[in-house]
Amino acid sequence: MQAQEKPTKFGLISSIFAIFISVLWFVYIVILMIYTQREVTSIDVNSAFIAVILVYGGSLFMTVLTFLFTIAGMILSVLSLRKGEPKRFFAIAGFVIHFLLLLPYCIGCLTFFIPLNS
Repeated sequence: MQAQEKPTKFGLISSIFAIFISVLWFVYIVILMIYTQREVTSIDVNSAFIAVILVYGGSLFMTVLTFLFTIAGMILSVLSLRKGEPKRFFAIAGFVIHFLLLLPYCIGCLTFFIPLNS
């Protein structure tokens, strides 16, 4: 009989971070959709202020949170791959998902340096 190999701790945590970020974005978008649908029928000054806070503050919060969790997840994936632990699937999957989550931020930074008159 062969011994069961445990998945890497860092790789598993990295994959959990990726799932956690995806679930947070899904919940944020659903809350935003529900709130804006409710606001279409009734306009109030307090409700409009809350909507602005929800859109701008929530987007900023989610952006910073995504960036931090993505960097942490990529570092954990690299640590897991460097240790050479068995079952690297979670580490590789976590790294790929975190790279895809980080890609919009990188493209935004690159387009900042492209001249406008090209």
